[in-house]
Amino acid sequence: MKNYILGIHCGHDATAVLMDSFGKVIAGVAEERISRLKYHAGFPYLSIKEVLRIGGVEMSDITHISSSSKRIFYPTSLWYNEYMMSEDLEYKAKYDISNPKKNDSSVFENLMKPIKSKFTSSQVLSNKEVENFSRKLIESKLIEIGFKDFKLDIVEHHQTHATGAFFHSGVENALILTLDGSGDGLCASISIGKNGEIERIASISSDCSLGRVYSEITRFLGFKRNRHEGKITGLAAYGNADRLYNHLTKFIRFNPETENFEWDEPVDSRFVRKIKTVKRILVDESYGNPHMNFMNTYLKENFDAKIDGNDLSAAVQKITEDVTVDLVKHFLKKFPNKNIVLAGGVFANVKVNQKVGEIDGVEYVYIHQNMGDGGCATGAALESWSILNRGKIPELPNDVYYGPSYTDKEILEELEKTEGIVWEKSENIEINVAKLIHENVIVGRFYGRMEYGPRSLGNRSILAKTTDKTINDWLNKRLNRTEFMPFAPAIYDQQAASVLINYNESSTKYASEFMTVTYDVVDKWVDVLQAAVHVDGTARPQVVTATNNPEFHKILAHYYELSGIPGVINTSFNSHEEPIVMTPIHAIRSLLQGTVDVLAIGNYLVKKNTK
Repeated sequence: MKNYILGIHCGHDATAVLMDSFGKVIAGVAEERISRLKYHAGFPYLSIKEVLRIGGVEMSDITHISSSSKRIFYPTSLWYNEYMMSEDLEYKAKYDISNPKKNDSSVFENLMKPIKSKFTSSQVLSNKEVENFSRKLIESKLIEIGFKDFKLDIVEHHQTHATGAFFHSGVENALILTLDGSGDGLCASISIGKNGEIERIASISSDCSLGRVYSEITRFLGFKRNRHEGKITGLAAYGNADRLYNHLTKFIRFNPETENFEWDEPVDSRFVRKIKTVKRILVDESYGNPHMNFMNTYLKENFDAKIDGNDLSAAVQKITEDVTVDLVKHFLKKFPNKNIVLAGGVFANVKVNQKVGEIDGVEYVYIHQNMGDGGCATGAALESWSILNRGKIPELPNDVYYGPSYTDKEILEELEKTEGIVWEKSENIEINVAKLIHENVIVGRFYGRMEYGPRSLGNRSILAKTTDKTINDWLNKRLNRTEFMPFAPAIYDQQAASVLINYNESSTKYASEFMTVTYDVVDKWVDVLQAAVHVDGTARPQVVTATNNPEFHKILAHYYELSGIPGVINTSFNSHEEPIVMTPIHAIRSLLQGTVDVLAIGNYLVKKNTK
């Protein structure tokens, strides 16, 4: 059968998605899960092969290929383009292009090499020239790897965020907001989704970006941008937002009259700006645009990362919440709607999502489960599908387990190849896992299809008891992590209303199934769930139902019967700076490295052989 659509994202967090003619996602995999390079940046060679394998689809069955972001490759950036298109994983592992190391000439010198093309490095290119170049580069690569007779669509970045979220939201009418650092020259878009159509009503330039402000604090405090922003969210609870709030409002606020973000931009002459830029380049401190360059200078001149880190985190978190709520309220006033749909990297911030959900009059909030750029592949494919099926609604997914699964036979083959382990086949794996957790065993669960998106949702998860707060220290050390947020809880749905304040009445009830929002926790459960509740009394739950994950639901039900505790720790099955495990080999290797005590893989229970 033909008429399949392949969605791809070629930037950081490269991803591929396979969709059928009904708009149903057949498979979706991030390149990092296969390459083992965290937030893999580049063309998704491996994930394209994997989604075709999962779907049992040949290249000749693909009639449409849809790629996100119109201006992702530039004629004047030869080294960048070569890096992004490279299949050499050892070469790619040498560089983190989102976080080049200070004084590391390997990145900066390459980026500033003389350009050997008809374009010069100083030439100002039109958007159309860049778009045409990006299209030709992607199209030639698709043909090179074997695709034929396909139509290529290139979808604007924020449109992919909006389309992917709206068509999987479950509602036919909604106000759609996208917010991130930057994509195709924008950092935000506002649209109306209605009856299978999306109409953009406003957009905001990335010259002044809320997402970039948050990332700049992340970088200033010594963490990696586009990767460790969640650490800032965790640190924020330990700081005083009021102390430095006014300092940071210099760099971001929403102006309802212009419907734009603005900042206190210094009035420099063109000559002074050039001098400043040259100075920054010489010391490897040029961060792309005047907004970020000036903010970086201001932070260095006024604050100490060690002394002011918590308060800076608290301030940027509160500003992000306030600016986002101001933005949503403004457009809700102009375009009233009870449904809000959210996508883009800013909405990886679970505290922001809680604040949006608490806005008066909002009855339903949906956050795309793969809210960052990894989700753009889904949005691109859905945009192409919607053009072919005007006014129709695609088939809604029941869950986001789009990755590969492995049979017990395949798992056993890998177990038999591995030295240093012992295993037994379980007749009732769910009951066994519940008992192990109750006995304070750290369990790595590997079952069914892998999750799509940044959150582990039970199928590639580490599970543990919630009653020991010190686990945040010793298990994180065991996983080589330095975290400031507690672990997240997987909550048994039959008890969710007793644990999470206003759960049944909340606008984010559905979103809570995917760890995309925080809730305040009922006082009587705070101590019992202490390892999964933050110092501010909130938790980021995955509420597990018999529909969204029946096997995981059985584990939680049995565990509740044994312990009277309505949830367990659910953290991603990986060590620090590693992608979540995808294959049995990854999971077995993780067991041998000591990340977990017992591996529950398929219907097998596996331990290290201590004899």
